[in-house]
Amino acid sequence: MAKKNEPEINVRLLIKRNLLDVLEIERSSCYTNDPDFGKIQNDFVWSTSSFTSFVRKKNTFSYVIYENSKIVGFILIENDPDETVIEKLVVHPKSRRKGYGTAMINFLIQKKFRNKISAYCREDDDDSIKFYISKKFKSKLQKKHFNNDTDAIKFTMEMDDEK
Repeated sequence: MAKKNEPEINVRLLIKRNLLDVLEIERSSCYTNDPDFGKIQNDFVWSTSSFTSFVRKKNTFSYVIYENSKIVGFILIENDPDETVIEKLVVHPKSRRKGYGTAMINFLIQKKFRNKISAYCREDDDDSIKFYISKKFKSKLQKKHFNNDTDAIKFTMEMDDEK
């Protein structure tokens, strides 16, 4: 329950009717501000078919985070045998730095699907890198991790065996 003057924040399973909101958040989050050319869309934006194919995979879970009744972010995870992998954690640009990303990480820690949580970030994604470091994830460079042969940083958080 939210404290007085704080928004009500809930994490819920993503359902079909949430997909349009999630796609809007995805699109609004995949831009770079270039000093010469202005706002440029990155190549990393997921399409409707990307989301649909992800949610149909075995051992995947998709959640949305609400502030009051509005979706402000989402997280897509895959439970591998040894770890929970964050495939995407996205908060709408207008809702960033308000604790929603932290709330989603805390949700995963509480759920404790596996004893390790991992996430991969492009090595030039400074905001995500700072976020995972601030949450005490350990980092390691992964060469040519993504489909376009770009390098990634793998972040991992180990949890104890107590639930």
